[in-house]
Amino acid sequence: MKTKTLLLAAAVASIFMTSCAKKVLFNNQIRETLEVANIPLEGIQFYNDKKLVLRRELKMGDAALESGTVKFLKGKTIEFLTLPAQTPGVCRAADKEKLIIAFDRGRREVLEFRNLSNNGKESVYQLYSDGWEVDNAAKILYNGKEYSIQENKRDVKLMIKKDVYDKIKIKKRKMKGVKVRS
Repeated sequence: MKTKTLLLAAAVASIFMTSCAKKVLFNNQIRETLEVANIPLEGIQFYNDKKLVLRRELKMGDAALESGTVKFLKGKTIEFLTLPAQTPGVCRAADKEKLIIAFDRGRREVLEFRNLSNNGKESVYQLYSDGWEVDNAAKILYNGKEYSIQENKRDVKLMIKKDVYDKIKIKKRKMKGVKVRS
């Protein structure tokens, strides 16, 4: 009996702990709810849903100055920057159309996310580039340098922890009006 109680308690605790850690895609509805609750986007912990690899060819003198993985391919020096899935990031700037998210410490080491679909409140924020090429590759500025997005990761999306959103309670009611009594 005691063993069953302990197993049940462990199962409940496990479910509770995993449910608190779930993440949801950041969409227009969540953004509107945060804004109505006066919660600044700069105070929210964001995450990326998929791995992202950025690639650029280096000039010979730049190889020692850069971070990331440097590989030599066919006589060229190539730098790869990898953003693993579920990496925490913070919002550095926002306007109605975009969020500028930092996943690294530098001021210019940011990625731009926009709501690119027209699905209303369910539209999610995903990685943005000024121009996607035919093969879904894109050029993107990161830390003032131009990189190519590798592995067709056009659809890297932003997420937040579900419990952040679930804790916001907004009450709405419609005023009924008052009539003059005669």
